[in-house]
Parts: sequence; structure tokens; C-alpha cells
Amino acid sequence: MTQQTITLGIIRTSSIGDVVLSTSAIDYLRQIEASSPHLNFKIYFISKKPCLDLLKSALSQVEVLDMEADEPRIKDANFLKSLDILIDLQDNPRSQWLARYYSKVTGRSAIKSKKFRWQRAFLVLKARWYGRSRVLSDLDLKPIAFQYHTVVQTIAQSLEEFGLNLRSIKAVEALEKARPSLRTHTEFMSQISLETGSWIAIGPGASFATKKYPEQEFRDVLKMFAARLSSDRIPNLVFLGDMNDQIAADKILSSLTWPEKTLNLCGKTTLPETMLVLSQVRLILCSDTSLVHIAEAVSTPAGVIFGPTTEAFGFMPFSHESQAFSAPLGCRPCSKHGRTSCRYNDKACFTSIPKNLIVDWMLHRLKAPRNQNATPFREGHER
Repeated sequence: MTQQTITLGIIRTSSIGDVVLSTSAIDYLRQIEASSPHLNFKIYFISKKPCLDLLKSALSQVEVLDMEADEPRIKDANFLKSLDILIDLQDNPRSQWLARYYSKVTGRSAIKSKKFRWQRAFLVLKARWYGRSRVLSDLDLKPIAFQYHTVVQTIAQSLEEFGLNLRSIKAVEALEKARPSLRTHTEFMSQISLETGSWIAIGPGASFATKKYPEQEFRDVLKMFAARLSSDRIPNLVFLGDMNDQIAADKILSSLTWPEKTLNLCGKTTLPETMLVLSQVRLILCSDTSLVHIAEAVSTPAGVIFGPTTEAFGFMPFSHESQAFSAPLGCRPCSKHGRTSCRYNDKACFTSIPKNLIVDWMLHRLKAPRNQNATPFREGHER
């Protein structure tokens, strides 16, 4: 059978977490290639800082382009004509312009990803209206759609519109199996290796102060966790985040007597180095932040503490080994991105989460083998 090469351009330029979730597209396409030897995908991933180094170090056989530095090439008509498919996962003014220009020079329409903006806005309005007069149920926390899966569905749509029969190329099973995926073994990677022993990671930061699990709560969880372990099984601690998280990590460590090694790497690692560290730890505990998605993309379980945001937005962890923790307060979500200050001035969305549940999950993960097919921590929360 004749070899067929399809050239795709994928645009995703927003937050680190969103970009990492978009790597599910690459995983999907590679699975199709593995099951269809006659089919080959040439992929251009168009992004921007700070994600470029992470993508270049973690995506093999994908050309990563900088939306800003490589703009002349990206906007060149000949380059756009070389793309069989252009997929706009960003849907902002800049990507929309490029999509329109692509249509003009090629006569083909770019494919746009569904954003569910109105559905998420409705959840915020509902929370504002009812406040704490209602209690959230499991159904209220069910994601509108997993963000990573929406990406994969968009890629599948683009292939169908191009004329491929997804069943004939065995892409249906890949549609369900595709996950965000980052690799840690390329020549771009700086060599950071944790010392011998078992390590767990803590991410004390978030994009906004209102999304951060309070330092006092982190300290209490870690104290409870250590108290329930025998002295010979207590793991080492490594803190991850940016420069803004250094102080928070230091405060937690200064108020905590930890019997094993501790390491504060906040602000001291690049994104590729952070990925490498996360690939070596047993688990990470953090707020709703990009560290969750990087960890899961390297097969590390993530315990994610949701406060003003909600699992229903579709950014909750997907692995059976991971776990989301939140309070069933009807005032959640406060806003789309968790930027709004607590109108009750008590941060109960964080402080009312039972710490023993978080500790139970940490203990369970520390004892269990690292396996993507492992039994979920709580049967009622399978993903």
C-alpha cells in the first residue's frame, strides 16, 4: 500500500496546563500511525513561551514553532499551503486571523476546537446565585467535557473532514486511549536527578493567590501524613513551582519538622527540568495548577485540591491513580479561573476539605505500585 503523509498544524498558545493537555493530540496521531503503517503524520505544533522548551524537549518528531519568533514563516502563504490540515485549539484573535488567512490561501477551512465557554459561565452564575444555600452533588462536579478529550475529538473531526475513514485506520480505539503525554529522555533535557530514596512532590503555588491551598493546610496535611507512617517509610519532600512559590515553600518547611530530606526547587528549575523531577517522584500534591497536568503526562499520580474552581470545568485529573479533592460548597466555582476573592472571606472551599481523605490517598499511592491500570483510590470517583 502506498505511504500517505498528512501534514498538520496545531495552534495552542495559552497557559502551560492547556498546552500540556493538548499533547493528547500527538498521542492520538502516534497511536494511529502505530496501527496504520501506510499512514504518516508530519506535525507542526505552534505555541509560545514559556511552553516552547517543554514541548521541544518532550515531543519527538514534532516541529515546535514559536508563534512570535517564527511568525514570518507561520504567516507565509507557502508554509500554510503545505499544511493539509490546520487546527485552532486556541481560538483567540491571533489564531482566528491565521485560520482565516489559511482558508484564503488554501481554500480549506481550519478546524476550531469547542471551548464550552457558555457552559462554564453558567456554572459560575449558578454558584453566584445560590451561594452556600445548596450542596454540590457528584453530578455537579462531573466535567462538562475533559479538556484533553475535546482536543482529541477535534483532531478526529479534522481527519474525517480531510477524508480519512477513522474505522479503516483503526482510530476509534485510539480516540478513547489518547492521553496527554510528555517524554523525558530526549537530548534537550537537562540532567536533574533526585537523590536515592522515595520522594513526593508538593506544589504550594497557583496562577492566582486565591487558587492556592493555604500554607497552614499544607503543613497540617504533611504532619498528619508523617504521623501515620512508620519512621522507615517516610519519603523525602521536594517542592516545585516558580519564583513566587519559593517563600510559600520555605514557610511550610520552617513550620514543619520533617524527618527526611527536603528540597525546595521552586524557581530553580526550567519546565523541562520540572518535568524530569516529576517523572521521578511517587506523587504530587498541589492546587489546581499546571503541575497536575505535567505530572500526569509523565505518569505520576496527582492529588489536586480544588478551591474556587471546579472539577466540572474539565481540568480535573484523568488517571485512576490521581484524585481530586474539594468541598461540596454551592458557592463554587467563584469565577472561571479562580481569580475572584472569597466573598465569604473564609476560604472554606479549602479549609473544609477533610484532611484525612487527602492523607488516605497519599498513603494509598505511596504503598501501591505505579501503574496506570491501578485500582482507583475511591470507587465513586473513577475517571
